[in-house]
Amino acid sequence: MPAILPTSQSPPPKVLVTGGTGYIGPWVIKYLLEDGFRVRAIVRDEKSWKTGALKEFFASYIGIGKGGEAQRGGDDEGRLEFCVVEDFLKDNAFEEAVKGVDAVIHLASPLQGASAAPGGEGNSADIDADREFNSSSTLIALITSIRRTYGVCVDFIRPAREGTLNLLRSATTSPSPVKRIVYTSSTSAISRYPLTSPHTVFTEEDWGIDPEIVQEQGNKASGFVKYRASKTLAERAAWEYYRESNKGTKKEEEEWDLVVLNPPFVLGPNLVPSFPVATGVQWWFDVLTKHNLSDSDPTIAASLKGSCPYVDVRDTARAHVEALKRPEAGGERIIVGGGSVGWVEAIDHVNSLDNLPPLKASITKVGPSFDRSEVKIMSFSNVKSKRVLGMDYREYEKTVRDMLTDLSERGL
Repeated sequence: MPAILPTSQSPPPKVLVTGGTGYIGPWVIKYLLEDGFRVRAIVRDEKSWKTGALKEFFASYIGIGKGGEAQRGGDDEGRLEFCVVEDFLKDNAFEEAVKGVDAVIHLASPLQGASAAPGGEGNSADIDADREFNSSSTLIALITSIRRTYGVCVDFIRPAREGTLNLLRSATTSPSPVKRIVYTSSTSAISRYPLTSPHTVFTEEDWGIDPEIVQEQGNKASGFVKYRASKTLAERAAWEYYRESNKGTKKEEEEWDLVVLNPPFVLGPNLVPSFPVATGVQWWFDVLTKHNLSDSDPTIAASLKGSCPYVDVRDTARAHVEALKRPEAGGERIIVGGGSVGWVEAIDHVNSLDNLPPLKASITKVGPSFDRSEVKIMSFSNVKSKRVLGMDYREYEKTVRDMLTDLSERGL
């Protein structure tokens, strides 16, 4: 199977990274550069403050000094470059970006938002694009049924799915096609609700059923369900494209292959200090600091009867780099997860820690009357990631301390 090693050629392989100005992206870029790869990072706006901050952070790799002045002579100079792709859904959006790259790490998910308003006819190009990319008839039928039967606009699905397919098509049909694509999905494409036992463990064999729920409920489906449906359908489409592209080819003879990584809540510190707090981190922090749990507040009590499957952002980034380098990862779906804690357990854990950095917000307290027997834990097996990618995950306490230090420095 194709694998990408920094020592396999001279000059070193070049890796295209989407989502470079996100939360995980800078860590991925850091590890790729440290391992000896060259990197081409996609940004949507070359003049945005986030692009500027990213360039300044990695200045030594692109030949500029602080403040943007030219800087020459460093050994790492020129190993990081940037490419602008403003609209992932535009035809041939990635045609220039993929030229001359050996591999792709696709982190960005151009999702319009889980709360996008339903209704309207949508765009028939959704289904036409699926036919063009040879997606399965089952997938086409499901999306078509969601629209025709319920009149639900599936444009909340379209950006994640078609942005991914646009990239796959450009990367695999260019004059010098890439050898490996690492695609970031989510455990949202794996888990199923409601949980029926005190502790449910999901594996890579599981798939979410949220597309079917949207098909059944139509406009009544929640934004949460629509978001999960979009992640599931986008990943399904990526796998369909991969299988159709390599139909009739033995696995060991494939010219390119796909690795899909499925992380849960990604927690931990930002690499670029000026970047905003990630959504998942803010959600975690809000649960731990903004609740005043009491007997008279049943809504909050109910919300804490779930769990937080987690993975450190640095481990997530490392997994993406390892997925490039390991031949056995090709064609595999791999959960990247550090563990899972109940929300009540997470609150108790932070309250038990000594020498925490100062925080403006107070940590939630869970009263003795809270019925812990009703807590349901959802977790994801990380056995495969340890076997295939060699992952050794950070302890939860290390992730929490580093994250709280980052948040404290931001004045939260």
